[in-house]
Amino acid sequence: VKTDEEREPEDFYKELDYETVDDYYKDAKKSAAKNYIVAEIIEKSEIEKYPEADNEFLLEQRIKSLETSIKNSYNMTFEDYLSAIGKTEDEIKETLISNYVEPMMQEQMMFYAIFDKEKMTATDKEIEDKTKEIVASYNSDKITAETIKEYYGEYYFEYSVISEKVIEFLYESAKIS
Repeated sequence: VKTDEEREPEDFYKELDYETVDDYYKDAKKSAAKNYIVAEIIEKSEIEKYPEADNEFLLEQRIKSLETSIKNSYNMTFEDYLSAIGKTEDEIKETLISNYVEPMMQEQMMFYAIFDKEKMTATDKEIEDKTKEIVASYNSDKITAETIKEYYGEYYFEYSVISEKVIEFLYESAKIS
């Protein structure tokens, strides 16, 4: 086994499943362009009203995640953490809504709007394949499609397919120089 100092740059790219350094750079450039396009569209989009049920679900999930993180990182309860940082639960919720829930909803709503406007489709097979791919990526027998749905929501796998299709559509439609 070679140390990092002994390895050639190509070794690193091959570990990332790229044949050449150029392939890596092409993919990185494409990824950066896609991220830029999505960010620009989101910035220029206006949401009149966020779906209340979806907002509540995302907020509840984010709070659960925060509680778990606080317990694991600081061995504290959520209430003790709030006391330690001098914040109320309502203040934390407001912060989570503005920094997490609304940006996520804006992105999702934008993707679904483009998906519908462009008359795109997502087949059951595509969603099933994406489900298997995502579950396999966790590399754990304890993580199932159901546990992921429980955490991220019923439409997580569908949204994963839709967002990929919309991002690819936006990238292919963009004039990139």
